[in-house]
Formats: sequence, C-alpha cells, structure tokens
Amino acid sequence: MFAQVLAQAERDRLREQTQQAAQQAQELAQRYAQADSTYRRGTGAMDDRRWEDAVKHFSIAAQQRGPRTDGALYWKAYALNKLGRRDESLAALAELQKDHAQSRWLNDAKVLEIEVRQSSGQPVSPEQESNEELKLYALSGLVHSEPARALPLLEKTLNSTATPKMKERALYVLAQMSTPDSRELLTKIAFGGANPDLQRRAVRFLGESRSKEITAKFAELYSSTSDNALKAEILHAYSRSKDRERLFQAASNETDRNLRGTAMNLLSSVGGSEDLWKIYSSANEDTKLDILRAMHGGVPIEKLRDLAQQEREPKVKREIVRIASHHNSPVSAEFLASLYTNDSYREIRKEILDAFNRQKDAKHLVEIARRETDPELKKAAVRALANMKSKEASDYLLELLK
Repeated sequence: MFAQVLAQAERDRLREQTQQAAQQAQELAQRYAQADSTYRRGTGAMDDRRWEDAVKHFSIAAQQRGPRTDGALYWKAYALNKLGRRDESLAALAELQKDHAQSRWLNDAKVLEIEVRQSSGQPVSPEQESNEELKLYALSGLVHSEPARALPLLEKTLNSTATPKMKERALYVLAQMSTPDSRELLTKIAFGGANPDLQRRAVRFLGESRSKEITAKFAELYSSTSDNALKAEILHAYSRSKDRERLFQAASNETDRNLRGTAMNLLSSVGGSEDLWKIYSSANEDTKLDILRAMHGGVPIEKLRDLAQQEREPKVKREIVRIASHHNSPVSAEFLASLYTNDSYREIRKEILDAFNRQKDAKHLVEIARRETDPELKKAAVRALANMKSKEASDYLLELLK
C-alpha cells in the first residue's frame, strides 16, 4: 500500500512538472510574439522617419528579451542618433556589444558607432535620407546601363547605416540584376553575410529563382540555423520550386510545431497530400490535427469515413467532423448521421449536431431528436430545429407540443 502511495505521488509530481513546463513554453512563445510585434512597429516608425516612436518601440522590444533583442538595440541606437542623442545611442550600442557578443548585428553596430563618434555635435537631420533615396533611384537606372559600376555602390549601401527600408530596396535592386557577381553577393547575404533581417529577405529573393541548386543549398542552411523566421522563408522557397521532397522532410522531422505546420500547409499546396497521409499513419494527436487542417478541407468523404473508423482520439474525430461538414452534400450528411449513431462520445455528437445546425439539415436533426435519450443532446437538437424555417422542423415541434 505504501509503495502505491509513493508511486502515485511520483506520478503527480511528474504530471505537475510537465504542466509547468508546458505553461512556461506557452508564456515564452507569447513573450516572443509580443517582442516581434513591437519590433515590427519600430521598423515601421523608422521607415516613416518617426524617430521618437522608433526609440520607444525598440526600447520596449529590447526589454522584452525576444529573439530580436540585439536587432532592437541596434535600431534603437540608430534612431537615437537621428535625434541627435548621441550619448544614448552609444550607450545602446555598448549594451548590444556587451550582452550580445555573438550577434550578427555587431558589424552594423561598429559602422554606426564610428558614424556617431565622428558627428560634429549637431543633430542629424532625418531629411538627409532623401539624398540616399535619390542615389538609389539613380542606381536602379545604372543597373541596366552599367551593372559593373552599380554593384559596388549597392554593396556599399547594404553595408552602411541606412534605414531598413533603404537596405531592403537596395537588396531588391540587387536581386533584379542577372550578373554572376550580383548573384554571388545576394547568395553571400542569404547565407549569413549580413544582419538577420537582410538575410531573410535575401533568401526570399533567391527563392523566387526556383533554382534547384539554390534550394539544395537552402537545405544545408535550414539544418544549421536556429532562426525560425529564416527557416520559414526557406520553406516558402521550397514551395515556390515545388520541392515536395524537402517539404516532406520538414513536415516529418521538424520539432517546432509552427514550422511543421507551415511545411504541411505548403506541402499540401504543391500537391503533396499523399506525402501527408504517410506522416499521418504514425503521427500523434497534435500532428494529425495539423495534417487535417493543412488539407484546407480538401479531404474526400471516403477518406474521412475511413479515418473516422480507425481513429480513437476524440479531438481528431471532431476535426474530421468539421471537415466533413464543409462538404455539405447528401453523402457527407449520411456519413455524419452514421457516425452519430455509432460513436457514443458526447463531444463528437455535439460537433455533429452543430454541423447539421450550420447546414440547416432538419431531416437528420429530427431523426436524432426522436431517438436521442440523452436530455442535453436532445435539447440541443430541438433548439437547433426551433431556429429553422423548415416545414419538417415545424411539424416535429408541433408533434412535441401535442
């Protein structure tokens, strides 16, 4: 008896640890999402030259300690410099270099630090950016007439302390060039030769080429990086090149659920339904749900019927019911009615009642209401019928009143 008590106590302890770990993971994901949202508001403020707002947003993002903390400190320093608050700018750069010694923003930070220290002491005017924009427009024209002269100027812009919008535009111009040297520079940036924001954009531009050689290199980058945003860009590059094999590998092996779901959605969009069913056969509950949702309702009724017969997980069965209800056909209605009869799990039956209610299917609701012995389920069926403008529904309600 004492051993059983100890065993139960150990099970309770392990369950509590698992729940705490899950809660901590959820809280961490929420904090990262908030930090990412704040970061994006900061870059938007900078693109509009609202430097005070940029400082505010990037200060908050840096304090939230998300994956972009180092980038937030850099852009905070950048915006402070634009406002002429050079001491604060240098302090933010010092914090970046001290707390993020391995950051890929350090090269940009060193360039910015030199610019701040060499300033004359007068506030830097945001209007000076317009000259850079004019230069970039001129570069766009030079790309077509003298690409050899344009390339080093574009590289200089990408390595400067220009705003995110300016660098993105310079990168876009670079991506439009078709010379071996421009492709080499774009590839260098895509594979880590710049800060993370530029790298992700470079991957996006390279992925649009749909080159099998490039996607093969992306596979190495995907396996070596811990940047989930970069991984997502690579998955979209696979999709554009219709690389089902690599999408299947990511959908099968990726441990991050959001990335795995992205891979599944993209695999489905390029005709990889059969690949997803291969994963489904040995998947856990969460993965099965992700696969069904990735199908976007495009699962045949015959397949849903087979899945429902084999499935033992209530949550997965409920998802099968939801998908079947979107077919809204006589075949799907008969399938749901049969499932209602043969499945005793109350939550499944509630889901089927909701499906018939959405479809305004009075016929099957009346059949269920007549034979249902569970008071709660019978009440739900009658309530649905009471809201329908149907002779079949009205006749049954009158029958109840008599």
